[in-house]
Amino acid sequence: MRLLGKDSEGTSWVLAEVERGLLVSILRTPHGPRHAPRLSRASPELQAAGAIELADELEGHRASTRARLLDFLEDAPTTGTVEGDGPGRLLRLAPADLEMFLQVLNEVRLGAWERLGCPNPPEPPDDLSTEAPEFRSWFELVVASRIQGFLLSAAFPA
Repeated sequence: MRLLGKDSEGTSWVLAEVERGLLVSILRTPHGPRHAPRLSRASPELQAAGAIELADELEGHRASTRARLLDFLEDAPTTGTVEGDGPGRLLRLAPADLEMFLQVLNEVRLGAWERLGCPNPPEPPDDLSTEAPEFRSWFELVVASRIQGFLLSAAFPA
């Protein structure tokens, strides 16, 4: 993934097909709901009454933003070669779209982190096997974190 340009209307990126494929794979995987949102620490009744409704609404929003990002990735026009990897895809993101992209990656990252039991530090074990049941969650956490970090550092250099 490479930043082509940045102006007042947004950023332009070129994604290699393998990068686009990784993103599409991560976004298409059903993630399930994350931990229930905390509405009240003082009132268990309020927490119980609103948690299910709010969780459903949040999950609906997450699904719609993932679907919108998938549309961006799938509709991105083909462009020239990306560092010898063959044709790439041109992705033009308005500031709000870049923010949405970062939020979706953060949701993927946090969901994987929660499924893994909130490891600290969030680094895969050295002996992780591709056959391990938690491999997919580690994969999502690492890929989403790296892409999110790359987008932030490229779009907002220090």
